[in-house]
Amino acid sequence: MDPQQVPAKKSYKKLGMLLLVGPSTLFLLAVLLNAIVNFVVGSSQPSGTDQLFPQPTPFSTVASVVTFIMAAMSIVTWIPGLIIGIIFLKKK
Repeated sequence: MDPQQVPAKKSYKKLGMLLLVGPSTLFLLAVLLNAIVNFVVGSSQPSGTDQLFPQPTPFSTVASVVTFIMAAMSIVTWIPGLIIGIIFLKKK
């Protein structure tokens, strides 16, 4: 066995695992970040207001957009990452 083939095989295994785990991890991170941001922004709103739906702050708007983009990227890359990750893990 050539010494040059062993690192390539390990890099395929690492890349395959990253492609399998990455999109799911990104989705969970986006959901968790969205929950944390909504909790922090919701708890910082004054409770004495008579509005049913108070105006969102610029911070919460930007955070919602960022978490949406993270979740959308993870959903779009999940199926291709799963297929390519399995191919890389099975590659000899």
